[in-house]
Amino acid sequence: MKLVTLNLIALVMVCCAHAQLNFTFTAYQGTYTPISGGINATLVQAQPPYAAHDEGIANGIPIGFNFAYNDTNYTTISACSNGFASFSTLLPIANPSTEDYYSADLGYGPLRPGARPLLAPLWDDLDLFSATDIKYITTGTAPNRVFTMQWSRAYFDITATELNVEFQLKLYETTNRIQFVYQRLPGEVGINPGGAIGITAKATGPGNYIALSDASASPIASSTTNYFNIKNRPATGQMYEFTPFSPLYINLLKFHGERVNNIHQLTWTTQVEINNTGFEVQRSVDGVIFEKIGYVASKASGGSSTSPIDYNFEDIKPLVGTNYYRLKQIDRNNHFSYSRTILVKGGSKGSFAINILYPNPATDLIKIVLANDVAGPIDIIVADVAGKVYIQQRSAAIAGENHYSIDVAKLAKGMYYLKAIGGDGDITVSKFIK
Repeated sequence: MKLVTLNLIALVMVCCAHAQLNFTFTAYQGTYTPISGGINATLVQAQPPYAAHDEGIANGIPIGFNFAYNDTNYTTISACSNGFASFSTLLPIANPSTEDYYSADLGYGPLRPGARPLLAPLWDDLDLFSATDIKYITTGTAPNRVFTMQWSRAYFDITATELNVEFQLKLYETTNRIQFVYQRLPGEVGINPGGAIGITAKATGPGNYIALSDASASPIASSTTNYFNIKNRPATGQMYEFTPFSPLYINLLKFHGERVNNIHQLTWTTQVEINNTGFEVQRSVDGVIFEKIGYVASKASGGSSTSPIDYNFEDIKPLVGTNYYRLKQIDRNNHFSYSRTILVKGGSKGSFAINILYPNPATDLIKIVLANDVAGPIDIIVADVAGKVYIQQRSAAIAGENHYSIDVAKLAKGMYYLKAIGGDGDITVSKFIK
């Protein structure tokens, strides 16, 4: 997977207004999956006499969890037929001669005051096929739920004679990531498109928006150049992602890990700390789903320092194979940010490892071949990506190759982790799909 990443604001910053946007932008190719089921948003006319599918708004759409955006928690969101969502209530147009929702302008718009902050997958003078073509759904389980809003069967722009695009906005619980996903439809783009793609703060002006230069696989993301003349649709499966980070509390000079005598030694150094409480050390088997394995308190006096401080942590029971690590830095106001992810190679398969897991995807039964270096009891655990345990059993193991069968017939469809824990605390993990 090719990633194009841009850090929009330097991590060294220690004094910037909360109104400004602190996000990392990434563009990559993925898969567009239309919503199955979902709830139709109730669009109402925003600017009569134009119909709701042309100039429509819907307010109070439940996200399904607390979503933190730019230092504010939101539980509802609003939608506009013109390809953007808002964390404010969208009001009807009061004066059509000076106000509208169709003029794309991430720097200073919309022309209807009070509508920011915005999330704009494709903001332009769009038209939808019908007033039921915005739908939404919240999927998954806490703390990893995902809210998806979908604009289906859209004309880009109003002059188009054929449906030519649909797209989604995704909000991720806990990480507070924002993702735009696209699918091209067969029709041609209209004769006068002039769209904008990006996000905004409540305030206006430079630093209070992130605008993409175009709809390509590697657009420029800018907080100072207000792009609003996009002429084409993103490709099917194109994904644009905005990940929040906090430059206010810590500047991490380095973060390093190495394997020494079957122990993973993690070291990091901070250059600046402000109101820092400490660091939660997190580990992952796949670099996606992380779990807490330890905590290191800040050494800075009162949580603040402008001099380098060294830290270390030992993972004395690392996973077999590749281990991914990151730091969750937490400040005294319970704000947090994540470090970059590093990887450390653990022991090779054959000492204590799930060498084979089949069939995958599973139906009713999965079988594993577990290599063990000493005889004794082992615990086998099956959990979902949120960490909820569904199966837990203790079995005897010999020194050598062990064969086990696990009944997964009652599990719902989804992705799961199978974890084996040896009597001496060794851990090995494999994932499977049901």
